[in-house]
Order: sequence, then structure tokens, then C-alpha cells
Amino acid sequence: MLVSARVGLFAALVTLFSFFASISLASLGSGAALAADKAFQRADLADAAIKLEAQIKNDAGSPAKPLAQLRRDADAAFQKNDVRNGVQLLGQIIAAAPNESANWLRLARATLLPTFWVPNDRERREVLERAAAAAYIGYQRAGNRNEEADALILIGKSYAERSIWRPALNALRLSLELREVADTRAVYEKMRDDHGFRMLDYSVDSDAASPRALACVYARAAARGPRRSSHSSHLAARHEEIHAWHLFTVLAGPTGCR
Repeated sequence: MLVSARVGLFAALVTLFSFFASISLASLGSGAALAADKAFQRADLADAAIKLEAQIKNDAGSPAKPLAQLRRDADAAFQKNDVRNGVQLLGQIIAAAPNESANWLRLARATLLPTFWVPNDRERREVLERAAAAAYIGYQRAGNRNEEADALILIGKSYAERSIWRPALNALRLSLELREVADTRAVYEKMRDDHGFRMLDYSVDSDAASPRALACVYARAAARGPRRSSHSSHLAARHEEIHAWHLFTVLAGPTGCR
């Protein structure tokens, strides 16, 4: 009788474990599918996001306060312009509620605040990379178009601050596709004019049975930084001025200009 009871209990536990395992796998699968459906994908940000979330969980440990109190403390810290303490509290909030996109977006915004920056270039770059990773997690876990658009703006800002223009432009363009905002449009258009590419000319193979573009000539505006005082810096600046418009040719594929 005792043996039968033990066998029955064991079978029930196995069934219960299988049930919860199937739920977990289904949730994981749907989460992965949701992330895969997002238009903006970058391997560097995906890797950085994994490392950032692990670091935040490790640093936060087990929060000593309830989530509602942590939110109030974070609000109070930011009202006092105590950005560093506010960011630390946001880490604890994220550890307690990691799937809330708004928490990650708030962390990204806080890390991009000028008052959080440090004068050291290496640390500043790390701060910008951290902001981009937080925004990317917020983007992947966003449940609506507005959150996705906000996240892409933050990602674009982080890349732009590091003068990495192509992903910055891509992020802002996708944000505008989700939600048209005049200020974002103005930033995007100016960034595209200053650092993007535009077609200047193209040649056509007119003798072919199906005429196609053979080559396209693009122009890229050279980045002009602030005027520098040293002799070598002056020469570098002069070199940039001479090559203010750098032309190059891109061979066309079967479908024309790339």
C-alpha cells in the first residue's frame, strides 16, 4: 500500500513538472519569436544586452524593498538630480521586473543624461554602449509601437553620440515608420544630409537587351569636427576640407544600384 502511494506521488510530480516545463518552453519560444519579428536587429547589441542584464541582476542581488518603494525612491532621486543613485535604483527595479520595457527605456534615458557622463572618453563610450544595450532590451520587450519607437530613438542617439552613423540612421528611420514625430524627422533628415549617402549619378548599359545600371556614384559628406589648434590637427582638418566630398563607385548588382 505504501509502495503504491509512493508510486502514485512520483507519477503526479512527474506530470506536474512536465506541465510547468511545457509552459516555460512555450513562453520562451513566444518570446524568441517576438524578438525575431522586430525589424531592428544587431548582433553587437544582442550580445551587449545579455551581458548588461546579467550584470544588473548580479549587482542588484535580492532587493530589500518592495517594487513600489523602489519606484518612489528612484523618482525622488531623479527629482533631486541624483542621477547615479537613480540609475542604481533602476537596476534594482529591473531586477525585480525585467520584462517591463518601460524600466529598460528609463534606464537608457537616464544613462544618456549629460549629468551622468564622465570626462573620461573610455568611460563615456561605455556609458553610451550601456544605454544602447538597455534601449535594445526595451525595444525587444516592447509591447506596443510607441515603446518600440521610443527605444529606437534612444538607440539612434547612442550611436550618433559615438559617430556611428549607419545604425543611428537605420534606428531613426524605423522609429519614424512606427510613429511620425516632427522633431525626430528633423533630426533624421539633418543626420542623413550630414552623414548619409545620396546618389549623384549613374551609368546605364544601353546596348544590353535589358538596359541596367552598371554603376552608381554616391557622395558622403565628410564629418567636420571642431577646429583644433595643434599643427598636426590643423593638417588633418585641412585634409578633411580638401576631401569634403568623397566620391566612390559602387558596382551594381543584377537589380541595379545597391
